[in-house]
Amino acid sequence: MFCIVAAGRQRAGERRRRARAAWRGALALAALVALGARGAAGGCGVAEFACRSGACVRLDAYCDGEAQCADGSDEPAQCSVCNRTYYGRVGVAYAVAVRSAPRAPFLCHLTFTAGGGAHGDLVQLAFDEFHVGRYEPGALDGCPDGYMQLSELGRPFTGGSWCGEADGAALYYSETATVTVSVKLFRARLGESFGFRLRYKFLAQRDAVVR
Repeated sequence: MFCIVAAGRQRAGERRRRARAAWRGALALAALVALGARGAAGGCGVAEFACRSGACVRLDAYCDGEAQCADGSDEPAQCSVCNRTYYGRVGVAYAVAVRSAPRAPFLCHLTFTAGGGAHGDLVQLAFDEFHVGRYEPGALDGCPDGYMQLSELGRPFTGGSWCGEADGAALYYSETATVTVSVKLFRARLGESFGFRLRYKFLAQRDAVVR
């Protein structure tokens, strides 16, 4: 009889210890989840640049020539807007520009990605200024010094190069969520200007209308 009671008490004590261990584990998991939620909520969004201080500014504020972060971390020395991926929120207009004459050969990729939901489904580009190389009808592709090309993720490249000079807005609407602007300069000629400026915006699929 004693052995049965002792065994029963031992099993009951073991169940209580397991229950306490499970409760402590649940509390630890809840604490980790809460910590992760605070970290996600306290971080910058995909369309924002995280300053060294922890503050958040617009993603296109990086290397735009004017410090937006109080600590100046969005304007580091020798920064470049090239070879970066840009996101944004639906309906908000952003801008990016390359104005300094680069050393040839020069290659710059600007990728614009609509992240879905509040970050859009399609991309709108508006080219305000364009000075890349020169147009020469007798040359191969007409652009002996360099050119700009557009490509979309998941779609075959259909060719087409732009070079020379143009002013005034020229609009481009993507058919997919990602479009890349590639600027290539093979050689820079003395006295020739170089640079381009474009605005970009992300659109919701429901607002896209074929005209």
